[in-house]
Amino acid sequence: MNIEKAFAFVGTCGKYQFFLIFLLFISNFCISTQMVLMVIVGATPNTNQSNELGLHTIVTEFDLYDKKWIVELMQSLFMAGFMVGCITFGQLADIYGRRFVMVPCLALSAACAMLSGVANTWQTFAVTRFFAGIFIGGLMSGFTLMLELIGKDAWRLTGMVFQTFFSFGMMFLALLGYCVMEWRSICWILGGFMLVLFVVFIFM
Repeated sequence: MNIEKAFAFVGTCGKYQFFLIFLLFISNFCISTQMVLMVIVGATPNTNQSNELGLHTIVTEFDLYDKKWIVELMQSLFMAGFMVGCITFGQLADIYGRRFVMVPCLALSAACAMLSGVANTWQTFAVTRFFAGIFIGGLMSGFTLMLELIGKDAWRLTGMVFQTFFSFGMMFLALLGYCVMEWRSICWILGGFMLVLFVVFIFM
């Protein structure tokens, strides 16, 4: 019996499968918040706008007003780490299993996100973003894991919903940035959220 015949026998997507898939949706939500984090924490406040006077970002913290290239460098470092993580952990996931790779990557991503919030120099912050990119790259195998957990008939719908959660992550980050105008708190909140997801993943 091949896998598709097995799914036809036991069901394409049962309750437990749905729960696992939902966790993977949330992991993509977390990936999104980390990938676009610099848009919020690296923003330069407009002092002519009263609603931005209380905004604290890495620009105000490390006096980067005239050093926009540093903020852009940090995003580039994250994406460089992301590329390394996708290549390295993608191969490891094929060899050792996707859950075996995703669980520690989720924990390390959470740690890097929270360490970003305690950085006392822009150089330290840049290093944490690079390593965050590496471990976030390790979470990308979640899409393949999702497809392996369900029958082929459900691939189209779950694939679309999976990417929708990426958009939800960006919208949530925008809302978080509006409500919490302190960049360190934003890093800690997002890191804490991934830490909770990590604990749930351990028992999946």
